[in-house]
Amino acid sequence: MSNKQIKGILQELSYRVDVAKTKDELLSAVAKSKTYGKPLVYNFTKHILFALCLLILSLAAVLWTSFIRQGMISNFLNTYSWLSFAGIIGVVASVALFAYIFNQKTQVSNLAKHIFKKDALLDNNLTLKAPFNGEEMRIRFREFDRGNYSREFKEVIGGEFSGQEHTFSYDYYHFHYVDKRKVTTTTHDSKGRTTTSTRTVYDRYDRYGIIVPFEFVQSLQIFSFRLSRTYPTKVTTGSIAFDKSFKVRANEELAAAKFLKPAVVVAIQDVSEFLTKMNIEIDATGRLCLSFANNDMVMGNQRFDLADPEAFYTELAGQTNLRLLERSLRFIHQLMKHCDSNF
Repeated sequence: MSNKQIKGILQELSYRVDVAKTKDELLSAVAKSKTYGKPLVYNFTKHILFALCLLILSLAAVLWTSFIRQGMISNFLNTYSWLSFAGIIGVVASVALFAYIFNQKTQVSNLAKHIFKKDALLDNNLTLKAPFNGEEMRIRFREFDRGNYSREFKEVIGGEFSGQEHTFSYDYYHFHYVDKRKVTTTTHDSKGRTTTSTRTVYDRYDRYGIIVPFEFVQSLQIFSFRLSRTYPTKVTTGSIAFDKSFKVRANEELAAAKFLKPAVVVAIQDVSEFLTKMNIEIDATGRLCLSFANNDMVMGNQRFDLADPEAFYTELAGQTNLRLLERSLRFIHQLMKHCDSNF
């Protein structure tokens, strides 16, 4: 198939995936794409060869005219100035062509990831929800008091977890924030002159997490990654390892101590082995926010893509297990279990 035909197929596939509401509809969209019997990837072999030849010839032209500039008189240089200009244009054109090829391949890869993620959400009864109100969440949790330039929720996904003793709804989120800072650079030239320049730098960060109703304790912070302190009382547990890794702040020391029984301390230490930069916050209304830096919780383990439509379809037809999400939810269930018992 030509690249034009493949582009048309991919556009139709993307549309059908976006409107799919069930797993059957999603599989039907992918099933149609596999009937072509060809990998749904662009063939840019000729484009790459052309861009490579153009780049080599253009660089050669630029280098050659540069050599002439160093060794010949200006009149001779002017005769070949057009060649230098053409070489520069050729370099720019070849780089632009490589960028176009890379962008097209990336779009196909991203489409496969989008399909696989949507399948994973359907497999696990997860639904996309409207983003949280950023200002409201910043008031509830210090976790969202980040970013001096901007902050936003990129994604919120809702689900429900059923354990042996507790069933609860939860929201998984992706939070993005940006810090703005000024960077001043000072340079010195060969004549001892000093030049100072200032530029603005934007540092972009992502955090992820799970928010659930939690009626057992309120107004508590347990954090290993930098967090503004909300509550006045510092709490220690008596566990050297835990107190070294986590800081605890609470509104009431007695309530925090009751919550942080030995089994809970051990559970938090265990989950921090696979959740990086983990924080736990419970607000004054009884909502728990478990936050972390792991970015692959709802992605699953994708092995195939549209380069092998048959294998990709078979992979989608199976069940995608979100093991990291499951472990995190079981941890929250464990906290509820320990709070709701005398263990």
